[in-house]
Amino acid sequence: YPCLIRPSYVLSGAAMNVANNKEELLDYLKQANNISPDHPVVITKFINGAQEIDIDAVAKDGEIINWAVSEHVEKGGVHSGDATLLLPSQNIDSETMKTIKENTKAIAKELNITGPFNTQFLAKDNWVGVIETNLRASRSVPFVSKVYNVDFIKNATKAIMGEDVSYDERCDQDPGHVGVKSPQFSFHRLLESDPILGVEMSSTGEVACFGENVEEAFLKSLKSSNINIPEQGSSVCICLKDSNNIEIVNQLNNLGYHIIAGDSETNEILEKNNIFVSTVESENHENIKNKKIDLVLDLTNNHESNYKIRRSAVDYNVSLMTNEEQIKLLVKSLEKKPVLHPKSHDEYFGDKY
Repeated sequence: YPCLIRPSYVLSGAAMNVANNKEELLDYLKQANNISPDHPVVITKFINGAQEIDIDAVAKDGEIINWAVSEHVEKGGVHSGDATLLLPSQNIDSETMKTIKENTKAIAKELNITGPFNTQFLAKDNWVGVIETNLRASRSVPFVSKVYNVDFIKNATKAIMGEDVSYDERCDQDPGHVGVKSPQFSFHRLLESDPILGVEMSSTGEVACFGENVEEAFLKSLKSSNINIPEQGSSVCICLKDSNNIEIVNQLNNLGYHIIAGDSETNEILEKNNIFVSTVESENHENIKNKKIDLVLDLTNNHESNYKIRRSAVDYNVSLMTNEEQIKLLVKSLEKKPVLHPKSHDEYFGDKY
């Protein structure tokens, strides 16, 4: 454990679950059997805490023409369609990057690829593994094309049509800005659904924004995807199950945000760490409804007991974040306080455009 369970009769990765122990595994297998006892279930090893990395590439006769290495903000376990992408990548060490590029070249050569393809990698503790390679253009191709100002699809079309296309070195160079692609969700249209991220894709759209640094691009992308960026003094509702992320609360506290405990358990954890705040366990629903809470941060790893808070945030249009890595990047961005420059795509490239 943990392991990933996927009924083989399900298409496009839907209805997958991660089992963290024997009890969860037996429960998921029972559910799958109740739905369709005539079809087998696929069980694979799940790697906790791994970094997920995407490569979008174009090849001709097995040789790379273009490629872009995008890094997921969220750890592996969040569907790539729901992930926040950073490009150029910010936290991949040189050895991991070297291995990823060597593997991508080898895959293109072995499959003799001509056209676009996408390969997804996991990296953890100096280990790199391939999740899958898709012989098609992925949904992130428009994003990477804009970040580097390189038309991946135009080059792929030329390659498929047999035209000569040279390797484009711009994708190996720093473009001088950072692109962030953030997902958009429609949980408000799905009554009683739990608005959490997982191995099943939930997003119904996406936005991409540029910035001079990661923090600027990330805050722009959140604003563009209808996440409210609270100003200092705003009320932030926090949900915790342990003290592992207490530093995040300390940082928000030091930045001047008014911290509200999501439940009595969170309040106890905060008090043990000398953070004394308002507990509104019985009032959370009303406070969210009346917009007395500006942002909900659920750091419980999507615990069932906090479903009502998450759902209330969606139902009353209060910004909600449930992923630890996303929340850490948000707090880092709030600390840096970048200026959000309103610049067009052309302006980021200037004379290079």
